[in-house]
Amino acid sequence: MSCSAQLKKKVGGLEPVDPNSPKIIEIANWAVKEHNKEGGIPLEFIRVIKAEQQVVSGMMYYIVLEATNGLLIHGAPITNEYFAKVYDQPWTHTRKLEVFEPMLQDKPRIAIAN
Repeated sequence: MSCSAQLKKKVGGLEPVDPNSPKIIEIANWAVKEHNKEGGIPLEFIRVIKAEQQVVSGMMYYIVLEATNGLLIHGAPITNEYFAKVYDQPWTHTRKLEVFEPMLQDKPRIAIAN
């Protein structure tokens, strides 16, 4: 594949990103804080599970992250996975939380009797 063909493939397409990258962790943490500012259930960022980026007129980040709402069950924090879509354009100092929502999970649930 030629260099120009490789470039065309990357521009506009989703590209995996290292979830442990300091930039991705910073953006994910910012997304949780922004969610909290917007009046959602207050969450605390734990870690990034998966991340992808897309070149637009800036960068669009698609991040699956883990966060907790501070509640405990038997002394352990309750954690959930969330999807965040963040638009970032550093040269104009623009960052916007486009989407922040809980992921559907296939984990078995614990039933608690009343």
